[in-house]
Amino acid sequence: CNRWMITVFEDQNKAIFDKVKELWDSLFPNTSTIYIQITKKGTKVYHLNSNREGVIQLQQKIFEAVNKNRLIASLWWKQKDLDLRYSKAVSKRAKQLNYTLKHTEENKKKVLDHLIKNKTINTKKAMDLLNLTYDRARLLIQKLENDDKIILVYASRHSYYILN
Repeated sequence: CNRWMITVFEDQNKAIFDKVKELWDSLFPNTSTIYIQITKKGTKVYHLNSNREGVIQLQQKIFEAVNKNRLIASLWWKQKDLDLRYSKAVSKRAKQLNYTLKHTEENKKKVLDHLIKNKTINTKKAMDLLNLTYDRARLLIQKLENDDKIILVYASRHSYYILN
C-alpha cells in the first residue's frame, strides 16, 4: 500500500495470475490494472493492482462478511494496510481528485463556454463556476493553457485569461 493503487496479487505464473484476475474482475469489474515487472534474472512478475473504487468495494465486502460471520472472519479481516488505504480512498481529498479526473473535459468546456460569452475569465471566477478549490481550478486552467486554448493576460493570484 505504498502507492495509490494497491497490489492485490502478484505471481510469476501467468496461468495462476490470469485466474486470479478473472476472479477479481468478476467480483469488482473495471477496477484492476496489470503491471508486469521484470527481475534482474529476466523473470516476469505479474502484479494485479486495484484502483480507488476496487479498494472501497473490497473493504465493503469484508465489512459485510465480518458482520455476517463474526467468529470465522476474525482472523483474516484485520488488515492494517487495507484499512489505511480505505481511509485514504474515502477521504475528502480523494473524492476531490476523483471528481476532477472524471469531469476534466466537462469543466474545460464550461470554462471555454464562459470565455466565449464573457471574453475573459480569472482564477476566482473559474473556482466559482466549477465549484473547485483554487488548486483544482488552477490545474484545469493550466491544462487549457498547455493545449493552447487560452492565453494568460495578467498574472496574479487571480490571473486573467482570454481565448487563444
